[in-house]
Amino acid sequence: MNRAAIVHRSGLHRLFRPIYGGLGTIFMMHRVVPAKCDSAAVDLTITADFLERAIIAMRAVGIDFVSMDEVKNRIVQGCRGKRFAALTFDDGYRDNVALALPVLQRLGVPATIYVTTAAPDRTLDVWWLRLEEGLRRRRAVSADIDGRTQHFSLASTDERAAAYRRLVTWIHDDIERNKAFVDETLQASLISDEALCEAYFLGWDELRELTSNPLVTIGAHTVNHHSLADLNEDRALAEMTDVRRRLTGELGIAADHFAYPFGSSKACGPREFEFAARAGYSTAVTTRRGNIFPRHAAHLTALPRYVLGGSRESVSDPIVSVSGASIGVGRRWRDPVVTA
Repeated sequence: MNRAAIVHRSGLHRLFRPIYGGLGTIFMMHRVVPAKCDSAAVDLTITADFLERAIIAMRAVGIDFVSMDEVKNRIVQGCRGKRFAALTFDDGYRDNVALALPVLQRLGVPATIYVTTAAPDRTLDVWWLRLEEGLRRRRAVSADIDGRTQHFSLASTDERAAAYRRLVTWIHDDIERNKAFVDETLQASLISDEALCEAYFLGWDELRELTSNPLVTIGAHTVNHHSLADLNEDRALAEMTDVRRRLTGELGIAADHFAYPFGSSKACGPREFEFAARAGYSTAVTTRRGNIFPRHAAHLTALPRYVLGGSRESVSDPIVSVSGASIGVGRRWRDPVVTA
């Protein structure tokens, strides 16, 4: 039994809730899959079945599901009534609509989809999808990581998932340099980015249809999905302003909400938070783990999120997340407000 399950079943999470529960929780997802074995990127996938079970479990403990517009309203107003959860999906994958939207509609739950506009343009460099396709075609692979050669067996689903996790972590250390491994070693460049974008990501016509769905908010996720901290000031700001301008022009929406690509402390920080405010976004979300508090009214462009789904799908995880217990244990009862 994992730690979250122990904390949940013992009831210990209730002890953390008054300090670490805050106003509510923003959850982050990426791809939605029928089953975990359908993707090597298990850390960034959620099954539609678990999404439904998680929503039902959170509602059972009194969680109110709201849009990102309402998240901002509750932060600014400091609402301390019923705690909320907001569901967000990064990148703009087609499976968000094919597999997640039916669940959301059946349960009446809103969600935000943050779109990287190079994806519907079919020009996005999707090296992580090329990596996954390449691993699927091989029985083994080797990579020079941190000065030594590491060998990975790819014979089973679990082995591919483990290799994918380690390789992606390494590539993230220096994306522009290390992503060359994907094409040089796996010869995955035989699969075009255009074809992968067409297979995996929503197109402009599909996004236009979504704008009429009252449960769906379209947000911005930059033009090209770069790590913003790696870009100079002009390029970083352009990635954040041009995406909003494009979404407004193509879809006729305000695109008031933003998600930082990668979202870690290495990928975005005070400079990017200030750029998001300059670009006019109402909120901007990171991948830092934590709940939402009234003090975030001064940090609306640096909001934390928890992953929903991931390698382990247990309803204990979101219950513990909304209580704040997982971050409380990690921070040893220090300040619960996570920003920069």
